[in-house]
Amino acid sequence: MDGSGWEAVYYNLAKDGYHVTVARNPTTSLKDDAEVARRAIAASPCKVVLVGRSYGGVVITRGWK
Repeated sequence: MDGSGWEAVYYNLAKDGYHVTVARNPTTSLKDDAEVARRAIAASPCKVVLVGRSYGGVVITRGWK
């Protein structure tokens, strides 16, 4: 939930010049977690590709709407 599982992906993409953001879910509720995703999407200076696994997939599905 804290995003640490994406560390290697983050560094590999950043090394190749991609702008990467790892959203850290507060895990207080699905609504709160989706809001964190929405804010991360809104703050991005470029096009966004969302990636999530397990619960993170639910969060990003709600976050982009």
